[in-house]
Amino acid sequence: MKKSALSTILTALLVVLSVLTGIFAGYNHLGWTGFSTGLAGEHGALMVGSFLGTLIALERAVVAKNKWFLLVPLVNALSLPLFLFGFADFALLALVAGSAGLCYLYLDIIHRYKELYFYVMLAGAACWLIGNILAWKYHFYPQALPWWISFLLLTITGERLELSKFLPIRKWQKGMLLALLGIFVIAAGTSYHGWGQGVAGAAMLLTALWLLRFDMIRKSLKRKGLHRFSAVMLGMGYIWLGLSGIAMMLSVFAQVAYDVLVHTFFIGFTFSMIFAHGPVILPGIAKLPFHPFSPGLYVWGGLLHLSLLVRMCGSIHGFYPLKYWGGILNGIFIVAYFITIGYQVLRMRKARLLKAEVNSLFS
Repeated sequence: MKKSALSTILTALLVVLSVLTGIFAGYNHLGWTGFSTGLAGEHGALMVGSFLGTLIALERAVVAKNKWFLLVPLVNALSLPLFLFGFADFALLALVAGSAGLCYLYLDIIHRYKELYFYVMLAGAACWLIGNILAWKYHFYPQALPWWISFLLLTITGERLELSKFLPIRKWQKGMLLALLGIFVIAAGTSYHGWGQGVAGAAMLLTALWLLRFDMIRKSLKRKGLHRFSAVMLGMGYIWLGLSGIAMMLSVFAQVAYDVLVHTFFIGFTFSMIFAHGPVILPGIAKLPFHPFSPGLYVWGGLLHLSLLVRMCGSIHGFYPLKYWGGILNGIFIVAYFITIGYQVLRMRKARLLKAEVNSLFS
């Protein structure tokens, strides 16, 4: 087996362990004591850095011409064992190194393909790097939060622009989107807990409306199977993104639960994007020639959104049991989604191998 394949397998394994560890750390943060990770305080860094950051870096590294780029997600993923063994400083340094490597990876891509969407993704990676440096220096994750949000917002929006490059989107419409993203980053990064939070929220809301209007989801809804499922998840994600923007704006004038601000974005928006793209991205990383899809994915997608709604109602009204059980169910449905994807991969791979064997017998 090639070293590049071993690196990819090891990194993918660490990605899986990162999301599981992050979920259990989140459970501990909610007060669940059934299984203690001792990492409740690192929940955000695990989910944004060790899991999402590694997944995004791996997605780009596996298609890069230079296989040395596979070290970028691997180094980033090593933050997980460092967190687990209590070396939080070194874990955050691994995230700093991983985000710096992702910036360099995008620079290499831009050198060959000078496309607008890669510049947007590079800006997102730079925001992640800034957030990781702040987290390492101050060990105060709320200070890094606006930069982590910027990382995912710019990365996901850039990926949507990449996938929608053949749509008739005019230059002024793309310019409007870039202006909104720029306003968000500037406002969130300069004065987030003040006027900046309101401006950033407005920019986020308008970005969500732009995506709902100009993304390809309306065309995809007319198709069947995976295309329609992805469109439904994307649409729900954009609605949650808009609600996250509204929550940011309202928090300037009234007390809005931190849980609402964070999880409408990271679960409602970000995991909707993962659910939508998972059947394409995960086989792409594994270099499988098929896209695993099952109508059962609608069940986990719908239940995730329903459980998040329950959690948000509990946070807004200060009713802890709703918040607690909504949060517990969030993790269960995320894991159920990945198990379903894994099962479909194995089933489709077995079917292809069987078909190839039958064809060889009659050839």
